[in-house]
Amino acid sequence: MNEISLTESLQQTLFRIPLFEGAPESLRASLTERLDTRLYALEKNEIVAHQGTVCRVLYVLLEGRVRTDLVDEWGNRVMIETIVAPRSFATDLIAHLRTL
Repeated sequence: MNEISLTESLQQTLFRIPLFEGAPESLRASLTERLDTRLYALEKNEIVAHQGTVCRVLYVLLEGRVRTDLVDEWGNRVMIETIVAPRSFATDLIAHLRTL
């Protein structure tokens, strides 16, 4: 996981997610300065979160896609969904979020 800077292009993508739909321009202009944010570039198959980890942050996928798997009671990995950018997500049900 490599930390990256918020470029103008990524910032434009960020404001396309439904969470910011209809947000006034004044909020958008100051949002990235007011929030505690970190951006990361991830490699293919890198795990973002593990099952049972309490989610205390809002994830925003700006590029690419991640796969959400859940390990069932028998130890089988079951695919739940593929999250496609741009999209925000936060859940305690996450088993494994793996970049695709």
